[in-house]
Amino acid sequence: MANRHLARSLAMQILYEWDFAGKEDSKLSDITDYVIKEFGPGLEEDKFVKDLVRGVLSKLKEIDAIIERAAPEWPLEQIAIVDRNVLRVGIFELLFGDRKAVPPKVAINESIELAKSFGGETSGKFINGVLGTIYREIGEPMKDHIKSGGDENIPEEILVGGVITRKQAGKIHVLWLRDKYGFWTFPKGHLKSVDENQKEALVRGIEKEIGLKNSTIGEVCGEAIYISKSTQPAKAQRRVVYYLAETGRKIIKPKADSEISETKWHLLSESPPGDYYHDLDVILERAREILAA
Repeated sequence: MANRHLARSLAMQILYEWDFAGKEDSKLSDITDYVIKEFGPGLEEDKFVKDLVRGVLSKLKEIDAIIERAAPEWPLEQIAIVDRNVLRVGIFELLFGDRKAVPPKVAINESIELAKSFGGETSGKFINGVLGTIYREIGEPMKDHIKSGGDENIPEEILVGGVITRKQAGKIHVLWLRDKYGFWTFPKGHLKSVDENQKEALVRGIEKEIGLKNSTIGEVCGEAIYISKSTQPAKAQRRVVYYLAETGRKIIKPKADSEISETKWHLLSESPPGDYYHDLDVILERAREILAA
């Protein structure tokens, strides 16, 4: 574990130097070699360092967008360079890394320690606040999943989601929405009351997120149950019931006041277009079965 901590500190220092030097990719190789040689004499092997740097840079656009949303009062360029790059390392491991090898709390704690070691007096608190916000809000990677049934001791919140499809040239496409954290998902709506019609709530939720009206809501294609860490002041058990839906509209854009950054039509038969919430796997499979019947 100490070796991994050293490797993370080296990755952060490489990103710091690269950022300070104007983000010139041509200098990255030399910066990497210098930092590892100068500050990592006890490092057993450098693969983890280089993989972490490459991973952060491959997701840089998404990571920086997440920072801007999680810390809206701090423009990205006004965040101290150390703090900015500690956040980049932490967010990559939190959202895009191997979560089995690096659990969320480990990613957060490691980032806090980096901030305390290399940043200013308040850096640790700042990093903790930003990553804590992301941890509470991100969704599936941070959910406590429930295999079946539920927990009677936790209040339940029911949502409705839509697998929206469109036929083109004899093939079925499904509409994916990219949320503010860079993950692909499906539109959802909240019930105003337990007695509200679920399909009506879904129509309202779809219109709120992407402005799509008059979509045809079909049958249920599954549900997901999990414990939400983002519900304040206490946890809540969320049950999302997913319905098939259909539209003939091709161009669909997120509404300006929604938390959706992008939409994409994608073949239903193919894997999701990028990082997505994996509790949707069973929903997708059931949708394929229904539509193939």
